[in-house]
Amino acid sequence: MWGTAEHQQLHGDERVQMARDGASRKIADMISSLICHGTLTRFPKLRIASIENGSSWIHPLFDGLEDVHRKMPQNFDEHPHDVFSRNIWVSPFWRAR
Repeated sequence: MWGTAEHQQLHGDERVQMARDGASRKIADMISSLICHGTLTRFPKLRIASIENGSSWIHPLFDGLEDVHRKMPQNFDEHPHDVFSRNIWVSPFWRAR
């Protein structure tokens, strides 16, 4: 489980958990994993679209990513916000009038 000593000992990577602490939506978990594990840095042309997941998860995720980057900048090849801006597209909702 997230946060347990056993999990941290097995995986040793707290970046994702720290980034997602403020963002409780599953989409934020997935995006933080892609960013913090370096997937989108290794594949800079890969684009991820979040369709109809709203957008309220973005601000808490950005806060978490900023906090983690400030605490552990050596663990990132580039700033997480730059990765998000380059690779993630968000289409919150389409609303009929």
